[in-house]
Amino acid sequence: MTGEALIRQAVSRSANVAEVRIGRGVLAEAAALYARHFTGPACLMADERGWNAAGPQVEAALTAAGIACRRHIIPSRRRRPRPKPTVDLADSFRAVLRPGETPVAIGSGVMNDVVKHAAFTAGVPYLCVATAASMDGYTSAGAPLSDKGFKITIPCRPARVLLADLDVIAAAPPEMTGWGYGGLSGKVPAGGDWLFAHALAIE
Repeated sequence: MTGEALIRQAVSRSANVAEVRIGRGVLAEAAALYARHFTGPACLMADERGWNAAGPQVEAALTAAGIACRRHIIPSRRRRPRPKPTVDLADSFRAVLRPGETPVAIGSGVMNDVVKHAAFTAGVPYLCVATAASMDGYTSAGAPLSDKGFKITIPCRPARVLLADLDVIAAAPPEMTGWGYGGLSGKVPAGGDWLFAHALAIE
C-alpha cells in the first residue's frame, strides 16, 4: 500500500481529521481545501519565519478565491527569542479570533500547537499549513504546552485539514529536518515504554 493510500485509510477512520494533502506545489490548493471544509473568513496565524515560508502563497490563494482573510503574525526575528509553546501564547491567539473566523496555522510545531489549543478552547476547527518536517504532531490530538512553568500535553482536537507542501518543507532549515528524525527515533523507546505501561495498567 502506498503512503498516500495509508494516509487516506487513516483519515477515513478519524473522527476529527477530514483531509490530509501532501505533495509538491499543493499550496496552490489552499483555497479549494478551505472551501471544502470551512465557511466564513480566515485568520492566518504565524510567526515571521512560518509566514515567510508559506504565508503569502496561502493568503494569495484564499484572496483569489474570494475568501476573506486577515493576518495575525508574531515576531520571530533572529535577535529575538523564538516563540515558546505556552498556554499564555495560545490564549493570546484565541483572544484575537473574531466570531465566525477559522484559524489557519502556518508554521511548524510551536505554531501548530498554540493554534490547536486556541481553536479547541474557542470551539472552532482549524486548518494547519505545515512548513517543516521538524516534528510529528501535526495531526495529533494533544498540544504540548508549558503552563505556569510546567510542560504538559493538553488534549485538543487536531487540525481538521493538514496541508503540507513538500517544496516548502524541503526549503526549511536542515536542522529542523534533523529534529524530525530525532522525534521519529524517539518513538521507538517511547513505544516500548507505552506498551509496558499499558501491560502494567499504569496507563
